[in-house]
Amino acid sequence: MSTPRTIRDRIRENVLAGGRDYLSSAEAAEYLGFAEQTLRGWRAKHRGPRYQKVSGGVRYYITDLDVWLDDQFVDAATGGDGR
Repeated sequence: MSTPRTIRDRIRENVLAGGRDYLSSAEAAEYLGFAEQTLRGWRAKHRGPRYQKVSGGVRYYITDLDVWLDDQFVDAATGGDGR
């Protein structure tokens, strides 16, 4: 029996198979489960995950998105970092 793949797993596999280790803004939005407009707003406010601007385009490295997601954990009992 195979393990179900998440959206993140599918995107990661497709991108890495294509020889990239980064996502476009649209791909990153899908990866994170947010609207692309949300990422745009965060960039304007210098918030959200780390990104790179190259030739007018925006890149999000998969490892940076994973680190950012991990940093969002909150310990419900203390309101602090859960890790």
